[in-house]
Amino acid sequence: MSDLNVQDSGVQLRVRMDSQAAIALASALVSHVAQIADTRILLLKGPASASHGLRRPRISSDVDALVAPEGFSSVARILKKSSWIERFHSGAPEVVAPHSVALFHAEWPIDIDLHRVFPGFFASASVTFEALWARREKYVIANQEVFVLDKVADALVLALHSLRKPNDPRSVIEYPDLVRRVKDTFSHSDLLELGELAQVTSSSEAALPFLRDVGVDVDAPQSASQQFIAWQINAQDHASHATRTTGWLIALLDAPLGERVYVLRRALWPSAESMLGEDPSIDSTPSGIRRARIARLGRGIRALPVSLSRLLRSRHSLRAARRKNVRR
Repeated sequence: MSDLNVQDSGVQLRVRMDSQAAIALASALVSHVAQIADTRILLLKGPASASHGLRRPRISSDVDALVAPEGFSSVARILKKSSWIERFHSGAPEVVAPHSVALFHAEWPIDIDLHRVFPGFFASASVTFEALWARREKYVIANQEVFVLDKVADALVLALHSLRKPNDPRSVIEYPDLVRRVKDTFSHSDLLELGELAQVTSSSEAALPFLRDVGVDVDAPQSASQQFIAWQINAQDHASHATRTTGWLIALLDAPLGERVYVLRRALWPSAESMLGEDPSIDSTPSGIRRARIARLGRGIRALPVSLSRLLRSRHSLRAARRKNVRR
């Protein structure tokens, strides 16, 4: 629940806004901003997924919006001018490239996540957006027409969302429920279209378990792509809480020799600003930040053997795949 300031004829009022109302209003807001920016936007997941019968109704903590590549900067700029603020990002390296910008507002209880891409779609941002845009449908929320995905594309997005963190407690519950709902409600034609969409968007690698679970006949690629290997590492590391350690290892191994000391220093002893930005609850005194750094370093050291082993195995697999492709 959040208070929203409203001014009318010089009188300032405070309106209580719960998360369910905020999701509806923010969905309408971001769609309206896209119109102002003369661009296209697709709302992902959210209430439309429940309307499609693909998951139970629930209150989300954010609005996910996929923006046409050419309009992303404009939509973000307009929202920021309206007091939506980009959440802090330390700039620490990640296993999978950042895919969205999270915006928050002091008077709204939810975030708006603006997506450049959606994880698991390995085709280019423009190819993926156009393929999903072709499957758009109108949906009314907060008395405004917005564009959402049809049930076929929605199911693929929901599956990728769960498979990205397969051991997350919510994914453990939602993924089998999604599979059951798709098997119960999708026609043979729907399943064919699901497989075709996965092929066009190059998401069949990441979505392969889902496609097979619901009965879509799809062949696994003969060798894993670099994007899929990164996807697998990310999924495994989320389960072991080693994602950050793996990201720093990749940055260190990939950095030019002359920059590795700088990368290592940032990994081992981040700035006070970075520490407080990532966790505002830590003690902001010099001694408090020092304790937080030491605790963070300990977590990284404990995660190091698992992260290093997985990273070396993945790079060996990638080199083997490249050699296989060269021989063809």
